[in-house]
Amino acid sequence: MENYLTRLHQIWGDQHDNPRHALDWIEKTVERKAEEGLYLDFKQKSVNREPALNDNDKANLAKAISGFANSDGGLVIWGVKAKTETKDDPDVAVELVPVSNLKTFQTWLNAISGELVVPPVAGVENRIVPSAPGVDTGYVVTIVPKRRDTLVQANAKTCKGFYIRSGSGFHQLPEPLIAEFYRKKPSPLLRLGLQLSDPDQAQFVEEIVEAENSKEVRTTIRSSKRSPWGRCLFRQSLAIQWHAVLGNEGLGSANDVAINLEISTSHTWSIVDFEVEKSFYTTPSFHKVPIYSPVPLTKFRAVDRSDALGRVLEAIHPGQRIQVASGILHITFAPPQEQQTDFEVSGFAFAADSQPFPLSWRMEGSELHSRYVQAFHKLAESHGDPVRILPEPAGAPLFNFNLDD
Repeated sequence: MENYLTRLHQIWGDQHDNPRHALDWIEKTVERKAEEGLYLDFKQKSVNREPALNDNDKANLAKAISGFANSDGGLVIWGVKAKTETKDDPDVAVELVPVSNLKTFQTWLNAISGELVVPPVAGVENRIVPSAPGVDTGYVVTIVPKRRDTLVQANAKTCKGFYIRSGSGFHQLPEPLIAEFYRKKPSPLLRLGLQLSDPDQAQFVEEIVEAENSKEVRTTIRSSKRSPWGRCLFRQSLAIQWHAVLGNEGLGSANDVAINLEISTSHTWSIVDFEVEKSFYTTPSFHKVPIYSPVPLTKFRAVDRSDALGRVLEAIHPGQRIQVASGILHITFAPPQEQQTDFEVSGFAFAADSQPFPLSWRMEGSELHSRYVQAFHKLAESHGDPVRILPEPAGAPLFNFNLDD
């Protein structure tokens, strides 16, 4: 019975560390008009002179990982152009388009494969097939195993959804089929909640946005700092701590939970994660296969962008609530200011043997304003007007200039 592993063996042969068999198979695809099928897909890189993946490449990779993982596994061969000769026929290989900067392209595929789908698919592998020994041009075979415990969602910028492989194409799953996949046992029901610190716990924050003068003063023999002075304009705001909590309101436990969260407005934040260990086992054909094992240490990973993926190490049982993210929200009240923006945390949670759970929590800007404005004005009284005159700092200047010049 054919599956993606037998197809891989047909292409690669017995020697995992020797791509010569794969090169011979790929170079003959156009001659024999090799067809795409349930376990095989051909792709060419959108911009061959650039090793990085653009949005179109990321969409193709996300769709392929989601579609093959939700079906029976499969292979993507990068560097082969395929198209159909007639409307009802499968796509066939028509041209070899070898990838330039082959090793760098492989590095990009390895780095981004886990970010383009939720939850990540363990065991995705990208093998390079150079066109000749010692050259950096050729092909890459992306190997996608089947994931049996949950559905995998494509999460690229221009490609989102749940896909399956059918025939020689990828097709998006309709919602009734997604629900049917999980009708097996009592299911968890994961919901997101947010907790914001009370007004009396908020911290007052100031930062200078305009200064009449600036003077760089030596602080030690090897270091100096630039100090503003004269008429200065401060941006005054409240720093409010928030915590995102994932609760299970269902009848079943949620295991191996992955979350994808996006923050609308946040100064700094972090998301739950865990450490992994990498080891290897050797197959009878001396093929080294990596094994990733979780270390029982839950931690929070700092994030410097608006969205991030996280993993929850422990199961979330019915009625249980655990913290999955936290951060600092800065709210500005003093003029000049625009209308207070809403604060929203949204995304998805994925658990083994469970349907995907959409997550959303939002507080209107008007509600944020009414809740914290009194605390802001109370603290602002002790800090002074946002426009203040600062004295010239003492010390010999390294530079002295007027910011308006």
